[in-house]
Formats: sequence, C-alpha cells, structure tokens
Amino acid sequence: MKPSLPALSSLPARLRGLRRSTVALASAAACAVGLLAAPVASANPGGKDLVVFGDSFASNPTLPAGHYIAGTAPNSGSRVPVTGSGGCPQDRENWPRVAAGILNVSLADYSCNGTGRVPYVDLTNSVSTAVANGDLGPGTGKVAIMYGGLDVLQWVDTGTHVAGVAGVLPSGYHATIAEVRRQVQAAAPNAEIVMAGYPELGAGDNVCLINVTPNQPAPLMLPGIAAVESGLQSSIRSAADANGIRFVDMKALTAGHGTCAASDSQRYVAGIYDQTSDHNMKLHPTLEGSRAMGRIMADNLR
Repeated sequence: MKPSLPALSSLPARLRGLRRSTVALASAAACAVGLLAAPVASANPGGKDLVVFGDSFASNPTLPAGHYIAGTAPNSGSRVPVTGSGGCPQDRENWPRVAAGILNVSLADYSCNGTGRVPYVDLTNSVSTAVANGDLGPGTGKVAIMYGGLDVLQWVDTGTHVAGVAGVLPSGYHATIAEVRRQVQAAAPNAEIVMAGYPELGAGDNVCLINVTPNQPAPLMLPGIAAVESGLQSSIRSAADANGIRFVDMKALTAGHGTCAASDSQRYVAGIYDQTSDHNMKLHPTLEGSRAMGRIMADNLR
C-alpha cells in the first residue's frame, strides 16, 4: 500500500525534528562528559605540595676540594650533589628532601648557596622562577623559607636586636619577606608560609671551631657570640611575625647540638676544621644536622 501524500509531505519535517533531537542529545552528552571530567582537572590545579626557598643551610651541597668553605672531614667532598629545582647543586639528604620524604609530598627545592648576597633580589627572583616553572601554584600547600644569613639587610636588623633598639629603623629585611609573602599569596593562595631560623651554633659564648679528637669538642670562648646568635633568631622571628608568617625556632629545637655537642654523632653544625663529623661545608649543617632539621621541619609542616 502506498503512503498517502500528506504522510510523504511531512517526512522532511520529521527528519528535521529527528536531527534537532540528535544534536540536542549529543550536546547533552558532551556536557555530561565535561561535568564528569571537570573534577579531575580541578583535583590537580598545578604546583608542588611543598616549595622551599633558602640559602646554603638548606641546599648544603658538596663543594670542590680547595673551595674556601669546603668541608674538612676525611669524607668531605665524596658525596655527589643533585640538582635542585632552580638549577643549584644540593645534597641528596638536605633538610627539604628529608622533610618531603617523611611527609610523602611532592617537592620543589629552590634553595641555593649564596642566596641573599644580593638582598631582596635573590629571594624574590627565586620565587618568581618557581611561579614561572609551575612549581608554585594553586596546588601548593606549604612554602618553607630558611633565609637571611647572607642578607646584609637582615644583619642590620640583627644589630638592632643585639643593641636593644629593634624596630627603631625601617627594615629592608621585613620588606623582602613582605614581597615574598605577596608573591606566594598571588600564585598559591591556599599555601601556608613557614619561616625557620638557623640551628644552634655555639654553647653560650663557646664555639667549637676545631674538632679533631673524637667526642671531645674543644670550646673557644668568643664573648658576645651568644648575643649575636640570639639576635639573628630574633630578627628572623620579627620578620615572620610582622608578615603573619609562622616561625620555627630552629635554634631552640636544636639546643645542645651545635658545634660543641659532646657526641660527634649529635653535632648538627660543623666547625671550621672538623675531622670528627660528616659534613659538606665548614660552619654548615653536618649530614646528621640536615637529617635532624628535616625531621623538625616535617613535624612543623604537617
């Protein structure tokens, strides 16, 4: 039986309706796929979990023999450095790597020997590089900073703390940390910034610069060194407090483990001529010191 003319005449309209329905269904399916895929993208918005900025107390690499701060232990110079996120040599067990390993988080370590010799610029450039590399971003949870030992602006602040006139002069060091905070908050708004001080160096005014007999440190009294060491910690704490940043008092947390630690294995900072502790650089963290600071920082970055 042949279809009637009215039925044939309505066929194009039916086809057009079917096509519209198919397009609508495809669009709905595409939207559904997009909605399903969206959480995957937002779950990894970019940036490492932990980003570290700092100087040689964080990077702590082996240096070539003959370098003026190269270590003096029998095995100093034997460890092969690794390359940090910013291209600087670092020890494979420096405290940022130890902390990240304990916490089981991804790490971008921008610590570098010499950071701070050009005040403000060195540190802020490191942060800018981390942002440009995609290491510091919305997915970053923690930013740790150990900085100031080479920054002359910081040492001006240390002097004011030692002299008891802290806060009288405008602080260029505070301004540096303020800019770093601004940079971090702009790139990683969910990140907490933590600043750490430096580990204990001496025992009061005694510093053990020469250690040659196992487990028998040789104290040398340097009047006033304790005040300078305390002033350094106060200066860094003050910069952290002024910028609403949590401070980790590494000096207090490493008390008894400075250059004059009774046990060589418990010495966290090497002397100038130190034959009895494993270390990479003079007056820098021993290998055990880096491990200990890594454990301390991990506890403070949870």
